[in-house]
Amino acid sequence: MKLVIDGQTVEARPESTILEAALETQIYIPAICYHPDLPTFSKAEPSGGIFGGVEKITSEENAKYQGCGLCIVEVDWRSGPVLSCETEAEDGMVIKTNTEKIKDKRQEALARILKDHPRACLLCTQKEGCSREPCSEDVPMEERCCPLLGKCELEKIADFVGVPQNPGKYKSLRIPLLDDEPLFKRDYNLCIGCMRCVRACKDLRGVEALGYVIKNGTTYLGTINGSKLKDAGCRFCGACVEVCPTGALTDIKPFTLSEKEKVLVPCRDACPAGIDVPAYVRAIGRGETDRALSIIYESAPLPGILGMVCHHPCEDVCRRKEIEEPISICGIKRFAAENGKLTHASPLLPSTGKKVAVIGSGPAGLSTAHFLKLKGHQVTVFEREEKPGGILRYGIPAYRLPDAVLDSEISTVLDGIELKTEAALGQDFQLKDLADEGFDCVFLCTGAGESKKLEIPGSDSEGVYWGLDFLKEINKGDKPALGENVAVIGGGNVAFDVALCCLRLGVRQVTVVCLECKSEMPAFNKEIDTAKEEAVRIMNSWGPKEIECADGKVKGVFLKKCTEVFDKKGNFSPQYDESVVEHIDADNVILSIGQEPDVDLISLPGMPEHDSSRLLRAEDTRTNIPTVFAGGDATRGPSSVIEAVADGRKAADEIDRFLGGRGPVRTSGPQPANPEIGRDEQFCERLRVAMPCADPYERGKSFTPIELGYGEKEAGIEANRCLQCDLRLQITEATLPPEKWILLDREALNEIPEKEGVYQLAGEKKMVTKIAGTQNLLQSLTAELDSENGKYFWFEEDPMYTKRESELIQQHLQKYGELPGAGEEDLDDLF
Repeated sequence: MKLVIDGQTVEARPESTILEAALETQIYIPAICYHPDLPTFSKAEPSGGIFGGVEKITSEENAKYQGCGLCIVEVDWRSGPVLSCETEAEDGMVIKTNTEKIKDKRQEALARILKDHPRACLLCTQKEGCSREPCSEDVPMEERCCPLLGKCELEKIADFVGVPQNPGKYKSLRIPLLDDEPLFKRDYNLCIGCMRCVRACKDLRGVEALGYVIKNGTTYLGTINGSKLKDAGCRFCGACVEVCPTGALTDIKPFTLSEKEKVLVPCRDACPAGIDVPAYVRAIGRGETDRALSIIYESAPLPGILGMVCHHPCEDVCRRKEIEEPISICGIKRFAAENGKLTHASPLLPSTGKKVAVIGSGPAGLSTAHFLKLKGHQVTVFEREEKPGGILRYGIPAYRLPDAVLDSEISTVLDGIELKTEAALGQDFQLKDLADEGFDCVFLCTGAGESKKLEIPGSDSEGVYWGLDFLKEINKGDKPALGENVAVIGGGNVAFDVALCCLRLGVRQVTVVCLECKSEMPAFNKEIDTAKEEAVRIMNSWGPKEIECADGKVKGVFLKKCTEVFDKKGNFSPQYDESVVEHIDADNVILSIGQEPDVDLISLPGMPEHDSSRLLRAEDTRTNIPTVFAGGDATRGPSSVIEAVADGRKAADEIDRFLGGRGPVRTSGPQPANPEIGRDEQFCERLRVAMPCADPYERGKSFTPIELGYGEKEAGIEANRCLQCDLRLQITEATLPPEKWILLDREALNEIPEKEGVYQLAGEKKMVTKIAGTQNLLQSLTAELDSENGKYFWFEEDPMYTKRESELIQQHLQKYGELPGAGEEDLDDLF
């Protein structure tokens, strides 16, 4: 159907409102209670009572919210103004949105909205770029606007409508600030009763933790069933905060627009491989195991391995831990890998005819090979050992990563990829040989598989082992000869793997000795806790002084007290009190103080440059040799499996670009999800589901897995603890008043005065690229015509243009966290 709005003929969808029809054709009508994702205000029914703070407020009988009144328009055949958000568009309608009468009525409506809202800053001529403190006008703090000043939706609408010059004296409601609960702050003194949060909670999320009442003509919003969010049944999804047009509901941790996704979905940001954590957790919660596995596999191969050995940095930042405990993301990943079928694998691209050699079959090499295969390249993996897997096979004990899982996952990755085992670089072939064989480029991921050596008296005695060598022997099926007492020197994950392996080989007492105090230990907490469960003794803040020997065999270890591990700059620089000495009996000593790359390997002819730490130098996996790339532990030093997998994907992207491709393997990216999460009365009381584990006494007798994995019920319960923070990013931004931007061309400059002032430039996406003060606006903007600084511009006359420029830059920094058209590294230029 067709209608006319402000003289412009527009087409409208059937059953759309006047407001929707206008906004869809870029005709702006102000509205503060309207939101594109929510039903109109008239759909919301009042509650019997709410907690708008700590006290309960009950509703007046038959009183309902009547809307903000800002979206009124005139329709030719209607006797008076109508609410455009509630009035259905009809064919042939003639609508006026900006008559003087409508403007006056809107100002009256705005005055009602601002009656109980702090507003002094809205009327201040110096508000833009203002930090609010100190106030040049000495306005009392409670009368000033909130920290959203400059970014506030209500402020922008007030600027568009026009704030009445004499709105009356503001009187604070003096409702206590509620900031003692997780994630969000509530300041009902700033609430304008627009009802968005109530509708978002009920109609968008299906939670209904918020409600409203009308009392003495004023709309009050708040929680139901108690003043605390937890009591009200809140699921902490953040939808209410996202739609709030004022500072009434805000995040406890503020962020700029550029930081939004990182702060709101920290699990996805913290994953080195960028796995869409919320999506696969949600899929498990909804019983879609196959889909969950496909989501994981899009970003990282080896999901079963990662589900068992990933150090899960995602869990460290999980927002659920602000309520009690983080989601067991890694455990859910393992469940998906063990129970899902890969049904949506990324398709292979046509063959490119390019050949790539991947040297090393650890997690970085396997990941690179996987993604290069998807891009259509012919990949050959070279492995010096008998079987592929690298550190996964030879450095991680079977009780953490069983061979069956390892073999299955590696087999899946290597399907369609040539594997050459017992092919050692430097022994069986050289780098230059690969070029002769037609390989277009090489990826070096040779790891950091050599144990760091510690030269102390007795370290060459019989019965002394080195950490990684010890684990490798065991994983190859050998059983090192050990006595009843073993001392393990080191505080990292390898040291604790060594300790638990010793117990499984029949050692009666294992003592782990490390330089670090408890809070500094580099091993993951889970590894330390597991060792304690199995009665491993831990001696913190001690270092080895001498290995005691008799007849060339180990008898014990003399230890010296470590007083400090790191210097003031955080560098490893242990200090000792040599006068404080301890002795422990030991039949064997296993030194596990770290790993490093093989010095003989990195020194081979034709190898890329390396640093003093034996690490290959690579920037974005590119080395100083154009056809040679490097990544994983060979470039970063000992790290984690997930970081190596991420390095592999990055290397595949760079190699593909080098070979003429487009780089990153395209994934489907985050997909829109059902916004409804439903009410769950016990949501905030549901603790993390403990991972089922074998009995500490029984498991110490063999190398069977310690963690048994979730069943379907446990995985579903745990997944449904997720706050689903990512759903907040799906919420549509509210429509703001028209932008000020003007197309930068010679015709537009005909209207620009030759006066002092400030101008802003913006690019194609209307993001500010430059803010500059000038003595001559016309001259400066004319000069910008031939620059590439922007496609659009805006200006204002101001004789104090230097001061105004600074104000606008500060305002931009406050909103975006960076300079116009620049990054944080350029902040120094401002000062």
